Amino acid sequence: MRASQLGYEVIVVEDAHTTYNQGDRTASEIIQEYNDKFRSFAEVRPAETLLF
Repeated sequence: MRASQLGYEVIVVEDAHTTYNQGDRTASEIIQEYNDKFRSFAEVRPAETLLF
């Protein structure tokens, strides 16, 4: 978030982070929740659309 506040372009690779099921939530649900949070300050894109 700080990078965005400083004016940097922030890109999060939506399919390059992981977790595990926690309680009654699946890993996919948790990842989606975080990707949604990231969208408030970053562009969220799949890895296949990025050049490294």
